[in-house]
Amino acid sequence: SESAQASASAQLARDLFASHWRALAAASPVDVVSTDRHTVKPWFEGKIDIAPVVHDLAEQGFALVGGRIDYAGNARLPVLVYRHGQHLIDVFVLPGSATLASGAATPQSGYRLDAVKLGNQNAAIVSDMDQTELAHFAQLLASAK
Repeated sequence: SESAQASASAQLARDLFASHWRALAAASPVDVVSTDRHTVKPWFEGKIDIAPVVHDLAEQGFALVGGRIDYAGNARLPVLVYRHGQHLIDVFVLPGSATLASGAATPQSGYRLDAVKLGNQNAAIVSDMDQTELAHFAQLLASAK
């Protein structure tokens, strides 16, 4: 039902915000520290069902910092971590059927959550960047080859 989907989407949004804030509070927001996508992608293999598509966007001002594995509900999610200036950006790769309803997540405490496509995978970005920077980053991710 639509209300069940909306509820699941809202819960997913809460889990993703919480995960981002936990990572910011941790000693390190990443489990694998590397600016090289050829190091980050293989690190996920064997640890998680889906190795995410990893793009190096450093030339566009969004440097890859590394990755980690986190949870939303009971699902293990690969998370790609980027940096833009002082902003840390988490890109959560969502399990197959999980999607964020458009506008499911209202900004919380200055942080935004945005749905994005990463190759053919559904993903979500959490960051405290402003809407324009976030939209630019989402566009780069969606169009990266």
